[in-house]
Amino acid sequence: MPHTKRNRVERKHTKGRQMIESYGDDDVEYPCKICGDVFRRENKLNIHLIKMHPGQKPYVCKHCSKCFNRKYEMKVHIKLHTKIGLLRCSVCNKTFCEKKGLTRHMRIHTGERSFKCEQCPKTFIEKGHLTKHMVTHRPDRKLQCAKAERKFQCEECSKRFKLLHHLKSHMLVHTGEKLYKCELCPKAFAQLGNYNSHVKTHSDIRPFQCEYCSKEFRTQRDMIVHIRIHTGEKPHKCEVCSKVFASRGSLGSHRIIHVEEKNYMCDYCSEKFVGIKHLNRHIRSAHTLERPFQCEVCEQSFGWKGGLTRHLMTHTGEKPFKCQFCLIKFTRNSSLQNHLKKFHGDEDIHKEILATSQT
Repeated sequence: MPHTKRNRVERKHTKGRQMIESYGDDDVEYPCKICGDVFRRENKLNIHLIKMHPGQKPYVCKHCSKCFNRKYEMKVHIKLHTKIGLLRCSVCNKTFCEKKGLTRHMRIHTGERSFKCEQCPKTFIEKGHLTKHMVTHRPDRKLQCAKAERKFQCEECSKRFKLLHHLKSHMLVHTGEKLYKCELCPKAFAQLGNYNSHVKTHSDIRPFQCEYCSKEFRTQRDMIVHIRIHTGEKPHKCEVCSKVFASRGSLGSHRIIHVEEKNYMCDYCSEKFVGIKHLNRHIRSAHTLERPFQCEVCEQSFGWKGGLTRHLMTHTGEKPFKCQFCLIKFTRNSSLQNHLKKFHGDEDIHKEILATSQT
């Protein structure tokens, strides 16, 4: 055997002996804090904890007394207190204990959706979301969904849900409680999805561009909803009155008009409303005259967000509502509808032509 090869083999055997000796070193001990059993290797201790003490969390954070199953989990958590070794998002400055958390978070800003369903066009930010979605394509799952009962009902608006945590999340809309607070501005949100969408507004990254007007968006969802302004597509239909909407959010706001009970009363004039959002808008416009939405260009302020959005078009020159007959553009959809009725006759005819132009 050549001398160099023999040296490599000897070094390899030596390293193996050192590893065996270190595992058998009587000075290295990992005691169980619950029952006192001692182990030579940390992974053996972890296995013991899972098997013999399920539900027990022996590792306690000295800063906040939060408990953990494993020592590693506690060490990662402690970084939140010490701020040592934290990873910071370059866009919104949010901090993370681990690289995988930061990597997952960055997809919120970039809009990256790497995990694609092979059975439908849907894409997802996280693999776990894709895995959960794939279950919906199973025949037995579809049968279960068809038979599933929406047994959890909201006492405020009678809307029903299949899962209890969906109902609890929905109830925040009525109570006005906002658990998700932005770390970069004073805004807070009742729904996690709305919070995530808001966080992106602090980023200048707009990777999605409208093919009709070149307007750029932070998320693919925002772009898709915007494109419906150009196409006239309204895929969300009210099951009560059959009115259609471009976005699920608009449909949700509309559904409230079908609720008979009005449980939110104005303290100023005793007028009642079906939702806290409608009550707050009424109070701002009729009583306090509060205008929290301010234009960054001319500093004009508005009582509701939609008013500001429409006003901003006067600065940008954007006219997203286009007549399919004469190509005149309008700032508001209502202006377009009035134009169609006045200059292009029968409403059913222009709807039919509009539908034909989309195919």
